[in-house]
Amino acid sequence: MSDTESNVISFHDRRRHQPDRKQSYEQHIDRTFAALEAETRRRPKMDQSDRPVVAANLHRILERFETESGHKKIDVVQALNLGSDTSSTKVLWNYTISESSDRPDKLISNIRNYKLLAQKAANLATWSEKETIIDLFKGSSYSEFNNNDSDKDFDFSEVAQMLHKMTQWLRRHTEIDDYYRYLASFPLHTDEGDFAVNTVMRYSLPQHIENGMPVWLYFSTAIPSTALYRRSLVRVPVKFISGTHLPIEQRFEDVPPSAVGARTLEFRKYLQVRLGIAPLGKSLDPQPVFDLRTTAELWDAEEFVATIPYGDSVPLVRNWTLVEYRTAPFPEVAAYDDTNDAEKAHSHDGIGWFRVPRGVALSTLTAGAEDWPTFEKRWVQAFDQLVEEVDALSCARHLGRRLDATIESNLYRYPSHPFKSPPNTIASLLESNLYDRDDSPDNGSIDLILKQNIERRFQTMKTAVERRSQRVDSHRKELDDFWDS
Repeated sequence: MSDTESNVISFHDRRRHQPDRKQSYEQHIDRTFAALEAETRRRPKMDQSDRPVVAANLHRILERFETESGHKKIDVVQALNLGSDTSSTKVLWNYTISESSDRPDKLISNIRNYKLLAQKAANLATWSEKETIIDLFKGSSYSEFNNNDSDKDFDFSEVAQMLHKMTQWLRRHTEIDDYYRYLASFPLHTDEGDFAVNTVMRYSLPQHIENGMPVWLYFSTAIPSTALYRRSLVRVPVKFISGTHLPIEQRFEDVPPSAVGARTLEFRKYLQVRLGIAPLGKSLDPQPVFDLRTTAELWDAEEFVATIPYGDSVPLVRNWTLVEYRTAPFPEVAAYDDTNDAEKAHSHDGIGWFRVPRGVALSTLTAGAEDWPTFEKRWVQAFDQLVEEVDALSCARHLGRRLDATIESNLYRYPSHPFKSPPNTIASLLESNLYDRDDSPDNGSIDLILKQNIERRFQTMKTAVERRSQRVDSHRKELDDFWDS
């Protein structure tokens, strides 16, 4: 045998080392089922975007059950002791839905009985219980975490360790610790994260009392952070009327004047995931955090129109709803002479009305609640923002997300460096980004962007503190001069 031939690795015997196909499939089912079980324990209640999906899946499972098993749906319900003998099938009204039906608001949010019904049907029909449960959640947000088997073996604690080490570097090379000490010491912080100088704060200070102990809260732009990506949650048509050009006496009516025509725009709801540096809990030590924010925008085709507030205070209903809207983003951070100036900078650009037209299910407008942690963790929430500590679990949830058409990211989508993170995920883009060492302010390396952000904030705050001290000294001198006269 020649040297050349001896260095050739033969493929002829490769099949002997491949795992049995049936065994591989069973392992795939076991991993997927285990991931679903963990996810349903973490989120035992579905939001309104998942309910119709899971209910439609259960409807198909029970239809197939009747066709293949020789049993009736009522057998499943009665075996679980759900409902009386005469009204058992009525129970399914709250757990199943056909594709043509439009009653998602009637569906139960708790997952428990959906799973019990699917499991009992599988048992009576002698199907695989695990495969049936997987089918039950197919197409829902619960299955999004199971679309790549290779990701299940990746230890996201490595990514979390990278971000914690980055934070320690930032603490050594920036004034981030002093920044938060200033926030804790001076009444400078507004809800928008700005620094008001000459005022007694009417806004929330960066702490509240919980069980008798102070817990530090830093919301909105008070947190030095940079956007990683945003994910489209909802895109539905709405009717919109701007009241900006109407006489002042007509702008604040509950309904718009009948003579004013309505535009058909697209309502888009996004979840923005940012990486920030902030203290959590009772400590002032900055640490890496995920800064999650929901935003709602109005678009005319591919042209941005306005940002509108979104939350419990602005219900999305069939009737006209009066809202404030903005056509430009809020200032990132700034120093103002007083809170009145801060309020003006953050005030609305216009007043208008919008409503959801008939034919659009209202339940689709609440999508995205699955991204809010529902378990015991170190996180804090206010209005449309949530701040969550960086650890292996939160990294898997936010950075392990696969890239698809719903993701918009400033991170370069074609990594220029090798990486350990699962491919085609936010984590892989972030890891490659950190290797780039690009100091451009918009899409450079995340650590350098955060460093610039912290330095800019600290200088703005330092200026605000100096201006406030000058105001105090001036008032004190005037008082001393008065008393000395």
